[in-house]
Amino acid sequence: MDAPTAVSSFIDSRHLRCLSIVLCPLSLSDTYIVVPLFCQSRDKGTLLTKWKKKHEELFPGDAHDIPDAASFNLSKLDDGGIVSTDTCPAAQLLNKSLVDEIVKQGKERDLLRKQTIGDVLVSVVANVANSEAEGEVASVLAGTIETDVDVERRKVVLSEFCHHHIRNIWSKAVINKASQFLEDMLQADLSLIDARYRVDADMNAICRAIYKLFSLNCNYAKGLGEEFLQWAKEHHIDFMLIPIARLSGSREDAIIEGACSIYWNRPVYVDFIEETIGTPGCDNLLLDSLAIILRSEEICCLTRVLAILHYSIAMPMRWLCAKTHELAAHNWSVRSMGRAVDLLHDALQKIKVDPKLYLDEGFMNTIFQTLRHVSYMSCYYCYVCSLLHLLTWTLLQQELSEFDEYLNYIFEQKTSASVLKRGKKSAMKTHKLVREELFNPQRPENKETTELALKLGVMVAEVMLEEFYHPKKVTRHYLSAIGGKHSWAMSSEEEKKAGLAKKANNDEAEGPFAYLSRMFDVHGRLDSRNASAVATAIVNKIFYRNDVEKSKKKADDDSIPSNGIFITLSDELKQSLLTLAKELNNSEKEKYAEQRERQRKTLEQKKEAARKHAIEKAKKSYMDTLYFFDLLHSDECITNATDLDRVLQALPSKTAKMAECKKQIKIWSVGAGRKDWHKPWSSKGVAFTWEELAAHLKEFIYPKLSNFNIPADAPAPKMPFTRTLPQLGKIAADVRAKLEEKEEFKSEFIDSARKLKETKYCPDGHIASIDDVGDRIGRRIGMKFEYVESSDDSKMNMWCYGEVVGVTRCNKFHILWDDEYVEEGCPNITMETLDEGLFNQNAAFGWHVLKPDLTEEDHDDSIFDCRQKCM
Repeated sequence: MDAPTAVSSFIDSRHLRCLSIVLCPLSLSDTYIVVPLFCQSRDKGTLLTKWKKKHEELFPGDAHDIPDAASFNLSKLDDGGIVSTDTCPAAQLLNKSLVDEIVKQGKERDLLRKQTIGDVLVSVVANVANSEAEGEVASVLAGTIETDVDVERRKVVLSEFCHHHIRNIWSKAVINKASQFLEDMLQADLSLIDARYRVDADMNAICRAIYKLFSLNCNYAKGLGEEFLQWAKEHHIDFMLIPIARLSGSREDAIIEGACSIYWNRPVYVDFIEETIGTPGCDNLLLDSLAIILRSEEICCLTRVLAILHYSIAMPMRWLCAKTHELAAHNWSVRSMGRAVDLLHDALQKIKVDPKLYLDEGFMNTIFQTLRHVSYMSCYYCYVCSLLHLLTWTLLQQELSEFDEYLNYIFEQKTSASVLKRGKKSAMKTHKLVREELFNPQRPENKETTELALKLGVMVAEVMLEEFYHPKKVTRHYLSAIGGKHSWAMSSEEEKKAGLAKKANNDEAEGPFAYLSRMFDVHGRLDSRNASAVATAIVNKIFYRNDVEKSKKKADDDSIPSNGIFITLSDELKQSLLTLAKELNNSEKEKYAEQRERQRKTLEQKKEAARKHAIEKAKKSYMDTLYFFDLLHSDECITNATDLDRVLQALPSKTAKMAECKKQIKIWSVGAGRKDWHKPWSSKGVAFTWEELAAHLKEFIYPKLSNFNIPADAPAPKMPFTRTLPQLGKIAADVRAKLEEKEEFKSEFIDSARKLKETKYCPDGHIASIDDVGDRIGRRIGMKFEYVESSDDSKMNMWCYGEVVGVTRCNKFHILWDDEYVEEGCPNITMETLDEGLFNQNAAFGWHVLKPDLTEEDHDDSIFDCRQKCM
């Protein structure tokens, strides 16, 4: 029996996949405790070595090829391996880092192999003592040369991204943009609808609401799935009802797939809602909300547009992504997905120019059948290269017969049984019916959506093209028109060949999580270690027995997988593995428990840190409230436009005027507790000017002051981790004690905020008021300057200190700077403007005056934040 070979071949063929061999009680011939032999990367080599030692201990002299721990490394992927991740920035960085590490380890292995070859040659030549050994030497040399050439050949490590993720990112962008477009269009009506109905144009929310109300699973307490089903059987028995897709996850495909069901089922949904909503005693906000939504023609149009996206783009791309590893016979590889992206890109360009194409069934259904060629006028490639692509890029459906069969089956042959009545006669070609109604609507309400659908169709094309060109999105890597590094046109023949029989998705990584979720769904609360082990064993078919399947199918059926790795092991290997599993079970449990405990403590520490951070943040916020409340009752508070103009006119710089306007807005929004009077300092990344902030004061705040009573007391602090609740009867004694503790904490909180305010706004080392400065000659001052680093052009701010030694007629001051703040070759005396509007401001050219008995070393600039920082 060649079972030992199965061990190493399994590890080699799966490229370091976690081989979890029996981890929880399972019924084999006996009940064994099965252990996660390779469940943690740092233990893979250790556990592999332990298995090898255990086997040799139990069966000395037994032939086996359990790999050495040293062979369990990333260098196995350096020639034809593939690293596939999702598309977020962190995953992209991980993808690149992992590919670099694989290449690095491969080079290190090759270097070691060369050194070993050299040592062997020297040894062989040195030991040649007679002519009879010449044949052996020649053989060794030939093998050495061959091995050396093998080392030098070009290595390919593919860096890929999951095309399921890519497609879902397109869908998400389209859904968000289209929903926002309708939200803006319907804003006038939405503003009149009571917020308790939770009505908006967000397709995510709409699909989930419909799933809750109409789901035949009846898994939502306020849903009417069972009632709806019985009603539909009575009133629409001949209607082909399409159940909406499961929406318990976050897959964006589910939303556009759900749009198909909503578009088709809408007449039945509307009939049921209109009849039910008038029933006495029917008080269901979800029902009321959907009644408002489904009456809208615009929402009907949105479902139509998204359903077309699903049928014409998402479904074909999903099939190609899922089947790429099975199409090697057609020379279809992972990099061939770039060809599909190119075809889609061309189609979107045409839709952008001619919106009618989006509703053209002939065009939308043949996006992936169009002859694809690259125009030398619109890309990076030369004319000759374009001709080569024109000759080699054929119709996808002609090249991929399975793809053609799939589309033909889905839209021409596939039937679905009706959920409303039983029997074979009830089966209908569901997808064909829906697609015909999408492109050639017969229902009056659907016909009326055509004009708006054309606008939304163009928007779909524009949004997807933005995703294709986005510099931070991975789709650009697969687009030939812009020279994407993973595109079909830019991929080398070696890369295309290496991508054959490889998956274009992350199913290998995502699969265990799906089974893990199912373990918890089916069995409820259970040890996550056991659940993870079972999920991994199922995904890797560790215990799969094909003789069971052969009893159900033909014995020569090629679709039946081979036996799982555990089944193919020899009896000796099985026994040594299970013996090791039982010995390590307790230690593995303890290790797992320790890890869980560390995780729990880490979470507790994070919660405690978050709690402290929230308290400190609340203190600082209330400190600002107290400060601006004091200004509210001081001469610095301006209450009319005339005084504001006078103060602003006296300030010499735009910076000082900006600071003054911000301060006045904060006095009312923070100090007076009127947050609704606040105005942001910027909008969409563009800062407002001081004139715009002044206009807000004059036109919005000051007109309201005639009916506003200035509060005598500071606004109450917003305490963290507390909530004011209504009182029912008399409060119990133990609760009164806890409330008293909270009041004490509140008092300490306020005192702490007051002390913090005094420290921040009136630092001990600074003169607090400009009126106390007097004659500035001889004063030591600090001024904030912005410097640009010549090495990297980065900006930095620094406080510089010096003494005022003179004043000009233009009211500018000569300052003798301390030597430590003067660069070599620069004068140590400069002429500066001490803008009164920037006194005690933490801004560029802000300045403060040190008390005579203190120097800059006697106080801490870190607490000198002053007003500007909080503004």
